[in-house]
Amino acid sequence: MNGRTWTLDEWLDTWGLKDLDAPSLAWNLLAGMVAEVMHPIKLEHIGRDVIWELYQHLYGDYDVHRDFTPQVEENSEAIRQFFKSHKMLK
Repeated sequence: MNGRTWTLDEWLDTWGLKDLDAPSLAWNLLAGMVAEVMHPIKLEHIGRDVIWELYQHLYGDYDVHRDFTPQVEENSEAIRQFFKSHKMLK
């Protein structure tokens, strides 16, 4: 911007990107865990209970009046426990 040299922190602060770091990391860890567990499973072996659990905790179980990051972490743990109880997670 106008020939100025910026540090990474200055640039991130200017665009408000630091505020997105924790929520993005939490969401990506959740999505990565789901992808890792679900990838080897054939589609015909995925029951409605799995679909419902994933839908509920990936998209449905959020309160707009609470911080997003802790909710993603809570939903990640709920999915992890579901996978463990169904012997899908090692």
